[in-house]
Amino acid sequence: MDPALKEKVIEAARELVLSRKKNTLPDSLPDFRESCSLLLYIAAAEKNPSLLQKTIQKVIELLQSPLYDPLEGGFFLEAPNKGAPLPEKRLKENALWVSLLVDGYLLKPEESLRRAITQTLQMLEQSLWSPTEGGFFAQVKGSPPAGEALEIHKIFYADANAAIARTLFQASAALGEDSYSHTAEQVLQFLQERCVDPGRGICHSLKENGEAECPGALPDQAWTALAFVQASQHLGHPDYREFADWILKQQMLLGLWDKERGGFLNLPDEQAPSAKPALDNAIAIEVLWKLSHLKGSQVYLKSTEGALRTLCAELRGPAELAPFVKLWECLRRGRIELDLVGRHEEAQTQQLLALAHGIYLPRMLLSFIDPSDMDFILSHRLKSDHYPRLFVSKNGRCLGPADTREEIESLTADL
Repeated sequence: MDPALKEKVIEAARELVLSRKKNTLPDSLPDFRESCSLLLYIAAAEKNPSLLQKTIQKVIELLQSPLYDPLEGGFFLEAPNKGAPLPEKRLKENALWVSLLVDGYLLKPEESLRRAITQTLQMLEQSLWSPTEGGFFAQVKGSPPAGEALEIHKIFYADANAAIARTLFQASAALGEDSYSHTAEQVLQFLQERCVDPGRGICHSLKENGEAECPGALPDQAWTALAFVQASQHLGHPDYREFADWILKQQMLLGLWDKERGGFLNLPDEQAPSAKPALDNAIAIEVLWKLSHLKGSQVYLKSTEGALRTLCAELRGPAELAPFVKLWECLRRGRIELDLVGRHEEAQTQQLLALAHGIYLPRMLLSFIDPSDMDFILSHRLKSDHYPRLFVSKNGRCLGPADTREEIESLTADL
């Protein structure tokens, strides 16, 4: 990304977020959300406490606006109009808002952020969770009149369920709440067992009668792949990583990749370069970048570079480019590599995993090494008198071990 374009995007994010007056809502909520996410990243990377405080304050002000429901929890799709029925609360939108709140909480653990995270996730579980299916319904209409049942849109969307699974893993690590992780695993099982067409990929929707529809669309492939990558990183199960790789290789790159320019098309039968949704491409590129390291694939890495170049050239609005600035930084600065030597089924290994994921490290990728693999341990200088242990790798050099939050933050501070 051209440095001038990067600065233009960051400046636009500052203008959109920091200049917003209290008690007013931005014209575009998705642009505001992505701009907040970018500013949190920049504040952390540049160690800018002033920018961090100002951005967090704007997020907290949003929680005090009509967009957020302080009684039941959760974000409305839009601000309610006086005298009109309350707008719906959509699963995917709430998943994205909570993910932003988790990032903010990891950087500055404000109680108002924690309360909104737990309240929103509780609302989603009580209103939209289907225990018989192990997934979340799509949306709930606003609060009904007294004595009337909630009006639930009883259809399952794969991209929305994948988004909430990813958010639940993030919230589990940030708040130390294991139940969120358990729910996320149930959602992954639902996606894998009920929403997969073996020949055409992840289906977009699953009706209450069990009928799956609309396979192959980019949002469902990208978000599901990211959720399974997230699960592999949080839990250490390689099967989750391999399923994400199947989606990327067999569905996204074969069916949706723009072979002329790079980037991902929205549907397999669309060829026009304009049919590339910005945020879904950002999610797909994040999957590419992470799996390029987790699978050791130079093809994935080159595809990451090509997709970023294409999207940055094709997109016009600075707000659309906000997530791509973070991706360019990941590509430019490289991953923060943590090596966890331990068995994922052991409680101490899970504690170290939770510790690592409880720190704001968006460029972090974890590698899992079996403690019996002494050839690897000795060649990479990961030897210790006991395991599990966590090590940080920098330019091929092992740092650590790190057993506490403070040690991890110290070893990763300059990365």
